[in-house]
Amino acid sequence: MEISVEKGSDVASIEVYGDDPVEAANLANAVRDSFEERLRSAESERITKGLMALDNKVKILEKEVEISGKELGEAESGLMSSADMREVSSEASTANFNRLKTEHANQLQVLEELKNSAAIAHNADYLPRHPMGEFFFQVRINEA
Repeated sequence: MEISVEKGSDVASIEVYGDDPVEAANLANAVRDSFEERLRSAESERITKGLMALDNKVKILEKEVEISGKELGEAESGLMSSADMREVSSEASTANFNRLKTEHANQLQVLEELKNSAAIAHNADYLPRHPMGEFFFQVRINEA
């Protein structure tokens, strides 16, 4: 038996030599099936790792949004108290509040987009396969 994969292509060759063509064909098909299963398994593992990384990114961003929301609330409270006291620093407080408000809104938007992407990825109905999923097998059965 000889097995070769043409580098940079989607062609694999399995050549089986034997006295019984049916037995040789069965062996070649078993090798092909095993190879395809390994490719699917590797792709499935890659997809699972990618989804886990995406889920972790969502959790991190959720915490960042929570923190920025608290900072925004504190800035708003500070802005109200400085306005009541008519402090000179009220312009700086307003600028800081507006900056925090913009940052928080941007984080919320990114978080929403990331959550949507994660939901789509988790619900995608695709068959895990190798990037060379359209692999073409040449099976040759030769008599010994």
